[in-house]
Amino acid sequence: MTQLAVIPPEIEQALVPRFEQLGIDEKKVRMELSFAAQHIENNSYLQKCPANTTINAILNAVQCGLTLSPLAKECYLVPRQGKCELDPSYIGLAKTITDTGAVTHFVCQVIYKNDDYILDLASEKIVNRHTPAVLLGKEKGNPIACYSIAHFPDGKRHVEFVNIEGKDGIYETSRRRSESWKYYESQKAQGRTVSCPWVTDEEQMIRKATIKRHVSKLPRTVGDWSLVDKIVDTDNKDYSLEAGQQEIGAINRLLQAIEMLVDAYSKPVDTEEYANQIEERMANGLTIDQAEDIKQELTKFIASHYKAQLAETGHEIGDVVERGESVIVIKGVNMWGKIRGVYLNDDGEETKKRAALYFSDLLGEDEAEETN
Repeated sequence: MTQLAVIPPEIEQALVPRFEQLGIDEKKVRMELSFAAQHIENNSYLQKCPANTTINAILNAVQCGLTLSPLAKECYLVPRQGKCELDPSYIGLAKTITDTGAVTHFVCQVIYKNDDYILDLASEKIVNRHTPAVLLGKEKGNPIACYSIAHFPDGKRHVEFVNIEGKDGIYETSRRRSESWKYYESQKAQGRTVSCPWVTDEEQMIRKATIKRHVSKLPRTVGDWSLVDKIVDTDNKDYSLEAGQQEIGAINRLLQAIEMLVDAYSKPVDTEEYANQIEERMANGLTIDQAEDIKQELTKFIASHYKAQLAETGHEIGDVVERGESVIVIKGVNMWGKIRGVYLNDDGEETKKRAALYFSDLLGEDEAEETN
């Protein structure tokens, strides 16, 4: 099967000028298209993916500084939820880190149950000895841990050690969150068989998850790490669904709340540029995790403003105030500027009856008039 029989002409025609814009010569372009053809030729699901997703995945590989060469094994084209996606390998990630010059080379190994090993988490080496079970003539058993060793130009090194099982283990923090794994599990429950890298290439996935953790702890005083971050972001696409209307709606309500608090209290808070930045991030598409980060960011912004507003009244959360014959304890301020509280009974104990106050309720008449 020829290259054009697998990759339609419109894909090649779209990619060539975009490669040229990146300053990539024609020989490299043809080579990467040939590698992409091999990926697609061997996967019937990739052949059904929309052309634009295949174009973006191939272009993404080159922009990440990776090659689709099957021999190099730096990255792969994979079908994911009906789209062609780029899946960087642990080899590609490690290669890009060493390209920065900050790290000379990586050693990343999975420890299996029947391996012979000695660990000392209190030492700098951490892994003092590791002999694979296969060299001892044993079955390797299940994976139990993984370690990554980054060697620096000055001879020093840094070790990352991760368990496979447990709350902070690879299965819980990486595999369980993978959309590929979720889809595999859902199809398995229905008696269907589908491919999943966490099944077919588990050791490579464990290594990649470990190196991704290691990346966040390595010093960045040398080299350009932008491609490393791009590869990690690309790989993270498999770990979060796109944000839906519910998440986007929540963010929009928080933006409205910020506009309201500024208009209501005429505070010198410049939110226009801040809101534009949030909207720009939303325009580029958000995952659920990214949407959650923005919601927390906006909520903290609003909370800090209202906390300062509450302090100006001479009160803080936990204060007890009287309103007529009622006694109320202040519990907080909601995002619309209403003070939340609960009523106290005659014994001074909190009841389940909720109370709502406004800032003007906590001020004297003269002060309240000044704020209105």
